[in-house]
Amino acid sequence: MKTDLDDNGGPTITEIRSGGGNVDVPDMSSLRGQVDTLGTESVKTALGPMQAQMVSLHRKLRNPRDMPDSTVNRITDLKRTIWLARRVPLTSLAKQEETENWYVQKYRVGEVSTSAPEVMVSSETRSADVVAFGTGRKSVLLPLWQKKRVRPDASATTPSGTPGN
Repeated sequence: MKTDLDDNGGPTITEIRSGGGNVDVPDMSSLRGQVDTLGTESVKTALGPMQAQMVSLHRKLRNPRDMPDSTVNRITDLKRTIWLARRVPLTSLAKQEETENWYVQKYRVGEVSTSAPEVMVSSETRSADVVAFGTGRKSVLLPLWQKKRVRPDASATTPSGTPGN
């Protein structure tokens, strides 16, 4: 890594290496929540009924903070149901219903957290439904990407004199 310049204006290079061995990655599975497929169902949308795969997600995240004489635990409880339909381009999201509740749990030092009640602070319900999607639109970026990846002609030859492919 170039870190500085010496008196003559040349770069001062510092070699940086990562620590050896395997670094344990923390287990993040608790943040994922519980996901469950619930079968298929016909869902009513602005575009008419659609057969959709129902998927539910439940995630409860706790964020305890130690205070001088107690612990305050802020809890986010999310319950989401989504209906996925292949007819909907890109996202497949035909419908979504979500409820998010926020709780606070407070307990003194030395008390067991399970004995403290979770008091609801706020709640919010959200929903989304597909109302329309376009058809026949052409990508502007795809042709540009394809131009960059154009293969040489069969008539062109490689430096070794053999035809390109």
